[in-house]
Amino acid sequence: MLNYAILVKSLNDYFEERYHDVSISTDIFEHAFLRFFGYHLVPERCQFSPINKEKEHNSFYIDLWTPYGVSVSEFVQDLQNCASRNFSQVLVDEIKSSSEKEFCVRLTIPYQLIKDNVMKLSLHVDSILLKPAKKEAYRYWTHYLAPYGLSLSIAHIEMLISDIQQNFPSNSLAEIWSAVVKKASDRPKDSSLKVLNQNITADKERYPEIIFTCQIGGDKTTLILTRDKVVSALKDSVSLYQFLTHDTASEFLVPVGIHSFINEKYYRNFSLNAEGRYEIDFGYHYREIKILEKLGIKAIKSYRPMGSVAEKSRYYVYDKQNYLKALIALKEIKGEPCLDERLHQLKYSIRTENWDKLSKQLDFFLDFSARTGLKIDYLQLGLRLFDFAKGKPEKEVGLKIIEIVAYAFNQLIAHKRAVTEPKKLHAVLFEINLMRMNRLMAKDGDETEKYILIEELFRHAQQADLAESNRLLAELCGFRLGQGLIANVNQDPLAVIVELAAGLKKLNEKLASSPQKTDLNKPVAFFIELPKEPSSSPSVAATSAISVAKK
Repeated sequence: MLNYAILVKSLNDYFEERYHDVSISTDIFEHAFLRFFGYHLVPERCQFSPINKEKEHNSFYIDLWTPYGVSVSEFVQDLQNCASRNFSQVLVDEIKSSSEKEFCVRLTIPYQLIKDNVMKLSLHVDSILLKPAKKEAYRYWTHYLAPYGLSLSIAHIEMLISDIQQNFPSNSLAEIWSAVVKKASDRPKDSSLKVLNQNITADKERYPEIIFTCQIGGDKTTLILTRDKVVSALKDSVSLYQFLTHDTASEFLVPVGIHSFINEKYYRNFSLNAEGRYEIDFGYHYREIKILEKLGIKAIKSYRPMGSVAEKSRYYVYDKQNYLKALIALKEIKGEPCLDERLHQLKYSIRTENWDKLSKQLDFFLDFSARTGLKIDYLQLGLRLFDFAKGKPEKEVGLKIIEIVAYAFNQLIAHKRAVTEPKKLHAVLFEINLMRMNRLMAKDGDETEKYILIEELFRHAQQADLAESNRLLAELCGFRLGQGLIANVNQDPLAVIVELAAGLKKLNEKLASSPQKTDLNKPVAFFIELPKEPSSSPSVAATSAISVAKK
């Protein structure tokens, strides 16, 4: 007589012999039975079990979730119709569940029905696994999901998507799906593919396919992926994150690894609640809360969970924008710069052509330490933004960015703000002024403008310790082409002063012996850049004047 133990052993032997990579730990047996039963859709989850583990019984259960997109009432009615047509011995009962995650329908099936139809059931298994894509899906399910109690259900996929949303709240759902499809279809990260929508089918012939409507370039196209490919892409989060990092159209990016960072540095939890709000457990971290508020990052509310020990747990609830800001700030509070994330903010202002905002943002970041009290230097932001601007194909946009960088860097110098890499700052300003000089020469600008630019070029070349300093100083002194100074203004500025003084002495002696009428009491002044002592930081040039009265 067939019973539950014999049924399980028979099924295991059958799959081991014919399909050793697929087991009944998947829903393959239940799917085959429903085909045999005459039902045309595939439920999201199935489970067959004995009626009573202690006593022998002539029937067993198959518990079911509804197929995706099908109501419970419709599901029950369709199954009852199947039973009334050919299987009156099968009972169909609705299970009153308290959760959408619980089974909602139970089939009570006599063992004799299985025994009498072994061949038909085998044919249905064969027809399901005949297609390579279907067979691969059940194989993946057997080896990578079933051992952990997981499945190819859409509920499982949605759970994985939710985890990604929590790790990358700056990315929209469409961006996350686009990243998943790129990875699952072996496309590169920089592919122009964008997922517009997805159609999840429960039809027995199409299951486990998901049909994606995508835009690639200017064309719409359809891509079909099986659920196992989607789940595999979502579960391999390390490689999937590469597709999500820095691709978002949102202003704020979440630093990679921020969750583990917060857990390690703050020992606090964070979550996405049922209302779609983000919660961070700050507990007794009052300093962090004060800094966040100082940065304009305010919580919607805070609360202490029921039963929590005083001060050890207090959740602060944020909307998406403030949550994104908070995650970046929390890393900075611990002294960790977020260069990529802050650069993305600057680029977002560029994409939206919000030039005033870009200027204010850059000025804020370059003075970040003074304004926030956090010891982080963001000079690199200005340097990287300058490199980004030089590579812009849109010339006008690039020039606007460069002028904003120049203004911000000049503000640093004017307000004598501390700079960690002054030579790099002056090298950028030298390059910017060289660009200005090239544009001036191209339109045949006047000599006064040219002379002012040469002065600027000399100042920045000297501060950046560039070889061009000597040539520019010679130009300022009025030397003819090919002439120059013997001493090097960068290596020995005092020697340059002595050399210029000697030249000026000769000039004054010549003027004194000249028969021309000259006002000998009028002073002649030369201005050169004389650096402070090497120990001074930052290195800011001091202007020295050598005046010689004519006699």
